[in-house]
Amino acid sequence: MQAGRSGGKRKAGGDPMAKRKNESVPNGFVYRLLQLPIMILSRRGRRLVFHRNVPEPIEGPVLILANHVSYWDWAYIPQTFPRHRLTVIANRFYFRTAPMRFLLGKIRAIPKTMMYPDFETIRKVVRAAKDGRYLVMFPEARLSTDGTSQDVVPGIGALIRKLAIPVIFVEIAGASLASPKWAKHPRRGTVEITVKERVAPEAFAAMSPEAIDRFVTDRLFHDESEYASRSGNRYPAKDLTAGIEGILYVCPACGSEFSLHGGNDRVVCDECGHSATMKDDGTFVSDHPEIANVRDWHRLQHRHEKERLEAGNFAFDVEVEVLRMDLANPRNDLRGTGTVRVRKDGIEFDGIVGIAPERFDTPAGALTAIAFKSDVEFELYHKGYLYYCHPKGNSHLCAKVSVAADVIAGRRIAAARDESTPHVEGDAAR
Repeated sequence: MQAGRSGGKRKAGGDPMAKRKNESVPNGFVYRLLQLPIMILSRRGRRLVFHRNVPEPIEGPVLILANHVSYWDWAYIPQTFPRHRLTVIANRFYFRTAPMRFLLGKIRAIPKTMMYPDFETIRKVVRAAKDGRYLVMFPEARLSTDGTSQDVVPGIGALIRKLAIPVIFVEIAGASLASPKWAKHPRRGTVEITVKERVAPEAFAAMSPEAIDRFVTDRLFHDESEYASRSGNRYPAKDLTAGIEGILYVCPACGSEFSLHGGNDRVVCDECGHSATMKDDGTFVSDHPEIANVRDWHRLQHRHEKERLEAGNFAFDVEVEVLRMDLANPRNDLRGTGTVRVRKDGIEFDGIVGIAPERFDTPAGALTAIAFKSDVEFELYHKGYLYYCHPKGNSHLCAKVSVAADVIAGRRIAAARDESTPHVEGDAAR
């Protein structure tokens, strides 16, 4: 029997380690019960294709790392490893309600506070690894805006060094094209999941945590626009551009901000009249052929913010309504209002939460990234609290704040393979 696959009843006076192992294994009945509706929902209108380059049996413990390009990524990975009950490291936000806490507890999911050090997570991950589990993580820690990989959050390398277990790399392709972050209408099309390689823990022994971060970023790199061009796949929908102004806010023709609107498969600038038509392979047809897809447009916005920072006119304020969430108990949530100030040296919040003044700042050196929901909210973290910041008036500011944070933090966007990253051969045959 493979380590960590299943448990059994422990006889009186039995091995305490065996009891702990049994308690770390996802409940088989609940795990399989949840799989069916998840499989049905995640496959609506989509054809899933699996490429498993790492042969079974895969023995635990292992750490499974995947890129994060769509909301449904968490549902694709268990279907990629159907022989195993996976232990998912999930956003602590989903553990806040009693029903979800019960279900996630039954499948032994491990809560993680995003963009914030979480020592409880590390402790539980280390224990699960010792128990031979199959751990799953999306180390980018936020959903890609344009289907292109982002740097992994700092600390992944240190965790890999600490666990000292094999790492399996998985590539998800086509999922962002099938379920764009901003889309109002679902797409039909192909999603491919590839189990790329297994890397032994010895490969990381001589690498620094920072080098491992770069290595993982490199191994998980994926470009949906390149994939669409290479595969020739199509992703039709009722309206291909409905909601796209939730992520695109800079006109490539006149440079104006927040003048774009999407609809009827087109993106139009209300300021200068620039128009781009989207095809069902994700490409644009316009008078600016250098902006061939959403990836190129997003890169343009990144350059726009970087040039503003270098020119010294980078600062801007966002008036927000805020919901401060207690990630342990929703009853302690508080609402308020305030101002988010974006500056070249960091991001600051100043406002009233509940009935008390509250102010905090995240300096550039400590800024990891800012996740956002298109045209709804962007997220700040402080002292274990999650702040949902809803811009007043202009909801498109959510995307601008996220791009600006990447520029402040010096994060790469749509980076090519980093030639300075150490090259390590996988050991898929082992």
